[in-house]
Amino acid sequence: MQDWERRIAGIDWRDAERVHPEASAVLTELAAGGALAELLEQVPDRPDLAARCEHLRSLDKLVLFDDPASGVRLRLHLFKDRYLDLPHNHRWTFTSLMLRGGYTQYLYGPWHDEVAPPPDLKPTCVQVVQPGEIYTLDHTVVHSLAADSSAVTVILRGPVMKERAVWFDRTTSESWLHEGGAGDTRMQPMTGPEVEDVVRQALAVVRGASGRAPAEARA
Repeated sequence: MQDWERRIAGIDWRDAERVHPEASAVLTELAAGGALAELLEQVPDRPDLAARCEHLRSLDKLVLFDDPASGVRLRLHLFKDRYLDLPHNHRWTFTSLMLRGGYTQYLYGPWHDEVAPPPDLKPTCVQVVQPGEIYTLDHTVVHSLAADSSAVTVILRGPVMKERAVWFDRTTSESWLHEGGAGDTRMQPMTGPEVEDVVRQALAVVRGASGRAPAEARA
């Protein structure tokens, strides 16, 4: 077991304030050295990881590490075609490091109920996330993203905290519950050649980003 694996196994994902420095340190080290590239290179040859790689029309998700015991997963996301999603929260807390490009993140605050949010819900914070910047988002917080077509992030996500997350459409005031996993019909599994192709794209980004220190380290 690698040192970073032992460290993430000890993270208490119930407290985002405590998660942030620990998860950020791991992502910073993986991105700054050659470890992230090494993890990417082994994905096509790991059926357990390749089977979890999936994509939307404008988003590719690679799984680089998965620990069933702790529920912790390391993923790399490649955005394309100016990705835009609807407000939602997640079933798990995560920490994200921007490797290339950027996106605007709209934060609506925490939402604890599995019911429709108020129709007049508006962002309480608008954040532009740029290369090298890191943030942690608690699983209760509703957010949405507007990404540019070159955005690439690596995220460390914790174990599942609840069965369902909420999504909503502010224009229609409609909302629905999202179970994720095998029940997520929006995501399509990648074929073997697709995994290899996306890994090649990701490696070019990671090797270019390894020479840049994340924003927290530069401060």
